[in-house]
Amino acid sequence: CHLGNGCSIAAVKNGKNVVAGINADFFDINSTKALPLTTSGVFSSNGKVYKTSSSSTTAIGFTNNGTANTLVGNKQIEVTNYYTLRIFDENNQLLNEFIIDNVNPTEISEGLSLYYSYPVFESDENGTKTRVTIASTLPNGGYICEYPTHCIPMDQNGFYGEGKLTASNEVELNKERFGVYTTNDEIKNAISTGAYVTIQRDIIGAYADCDQVSGCGVPLVLEGQGVVYNDKNRHPRTMVGVKEDGTLLFVTVDGRQPDDEMYGMTYDEQAALMKYYGAYEAYNLDGGGSTTMLIRDGNEFRVLNSPSDGE
Repeated sequence: CHLGNGCSIAAVKNGKNVVAGINADFFDINSTKALPLTTSGVFSSNGKVYKTSSSSTTAIGFTNNGTANTLVGNKQIEVTNYYTLRIFDENNQLLNEFIIDNVNPTEISEGLSLYYSYPVFESDENGTKTRVTIASTLPNGGYICEYPTHCIPMDQNGFYGEGKLTASNEVELNKERFGVYTTNDEIKNAISTGAYVTIQRDIIGAYADCDQVSGCGVPLVLEGQGVVYNDKNRHPRTMVGVKEDGTLLFVTVDGRQPDDEMYGMTYDEQAALMKYYGAYEAYNLDGGGSTTMLIRDGNEFRVLNSPSDGE
């Protein structure tokens, strides 16, 4: 339902066929990270962990498992300390999976090795930062993904890759390609017969059963109590919350449009609003000009709020 004057709220219960969308994690819009224009925190969708390295400490996850435990939040993100290579057929069915033993080794190593190049910042004597690429060379006899569906080299400890692997000579990789090397005939045969592969570190721990995981902002309500920040700044806001019965709440509040009496909210006002609608747990998401709520109405999608930067 639309509450008027820049506040929208949608409630989603298990078993209902509801399609809605809001903005979620904060975004590196000014390209301050070595891998620019990415989300601030972790991002995983339907088992594919696109981003694991994170500058934020908070995340939200959605279980979609038919229970009242629909939202997981305020927990430590944990991932495996190794990568897994998974091989799929043309119908997206998993054929094989292998643990990767080495990442960007400086010389040919036993086992299965992953190779990718990644960006970093280097500073000169004046403190000026320059984005450079740490190159990686795939050995002769390896397998390269020449045209990846995804190649996301976050840093030396974070990577997601997806695409078709083909046999390759020695080649220096740029940030748009990745590869693997092995002398294991079982792995080589599996790569050659598969349609495509994924390479990632898996999410474990509190968020392991979540279909979707996203970084987020500060908690607003925990165990039914509003978190106090004494914040004085009002902005357009986006929030997610959950009631004790598992009902999810997606909320947008418009702001930065004083001529239309849309002023936004402070953190404390957000907490009060989410408590009013019965949230037992709630989190702030990326607001400001990103604040947008879409909902399906029949076969059409409608924007329910008034984005301050335009749709």
